[in-house]
Amino acid sequence: MSAIEQNLRGHALVAVLSGRQEVSPAMVVEELRRSCGVLHDNVCVEVTRPSDFLISFAREEDCTAVLDLSGCLAAAGARITFRRWHRAIHARSTKMRHIVRLAIEGLPPHAAEPEELKQLLNKVDCQFIESFPPNDACMMEVLA
Repeated sequence: MSAIEQNLRGHALVAVLSGRQEVSPAMVVEELRRSCGVLHDNVCVEVTRPSDFLISFAREEDCTAVLDLSGCLAAAGARITFRRWHRAIHARSTKMRHIVRLAIEGLPPHAAEPEELKQLLNKVDCQFIESFPPNDACMMEVLA
């Protein structure tokens, strides 16, 4: 994990404004100071897309306090909602439709049966397609 990502974990929120009023990062900082007591030096507000702002905090306690007030704060008449930042904050849940060939090592003999392989692969959201004859007793190859 990169150092930047590690610094954001637990210390960052994304903010989305309701409505399209002009709200600057300085206005958000002032609202956080006024409503939550977050000091100017302990917060950084950056304009981002598709969320409106990325807000990073020096203290995790400030981050949690602001998150608890999600939907209750406003700047220039625009209500602000917050969500914790994470790497996939804007990712969409979709099914990946790819076929992969997997080599699985260390399975006990009873787990190399087709029904057992199906159960194993289902746990990681894969669908068993077929297995290949093993090259040795330690490794199994499957299409999923």
